[in-house]
Parts: sequence; structure tokens; C-alpha cells
Amino acid sequence: MKRDFEEYFTAVQKDYNRMLKDRDKINDEIKKGLISSEQREMFDTWFNQVKMNYDRISYMWYLLHLPPKFIQRIQQRNINSKMMKELEKYKELEADKDTILNENDSALTNIEKFTEEE
Repeated sequence: MKRDFEEYFTAVQKDYNRMLKDRDKINDEIKKGLISSEQREMFDTWFNQVKMNYDRISYMWYLLHLPPKFIQRIQQRNINSKMMKELEKYKELEADKDTILNENDSALTNIEKFTEEE
């Protein structure tokens, strides 16, 4: 079943990619003035239909490939612990939020004083 969906998704992707190429051609023809506004509206309607279908199928693909909730929680804990370790490194290097904002403020104040003197 999953393989059938993958094949279906690939077919929808191909249709979407083909429509993107056609859109580029249409845009070139619009620049040249070869297409009327009615024709463009018709193309936009067709393009939006293909794009909406692709977006829906893409979302189903996303949901199908989500890991189970318990694995998501484990992954999130690992990410959080790595981020906390990185934050500690930045604090040691004095690259935390407050220090950077203070340094920026000091530099901007010095620039303003310098430009006022000249």
C-alpha cells in the first residue's frame, strides 16, 4: 500500500513539475504580449488546481512519513539537550543575547558620536 502511494505521489510530482515548466513558457509569452488576460486567467485556474492537488498529496506524504509519537519525543529531547549544550558554549564566549545587544548599542552610540563630531 505504501509503495502504491509512493508511485502515485511521484506521478503527481511529475504533473506539478510539468505545470511549472509550462508556467515559465506562459510567462515568457505574456511578456511578449502573445496571451490575452482571459487566457492567463484560464491558465492560472488550471495551475492552481494542479498546485492544490500537489499540496494535498504532499501533506499526506508528510503525514505518512512521520515517525511515531514516542520517537518524536525522544528526538525532541535530544535536540533540546544539544541546543542547551550549544547555548552554554555561547555563554562562555560571551555571545549571549544581552551581551550582543549591549555591544551593538555601544557601537551604534560611538558611531553617532563620531558622526556628530564631524
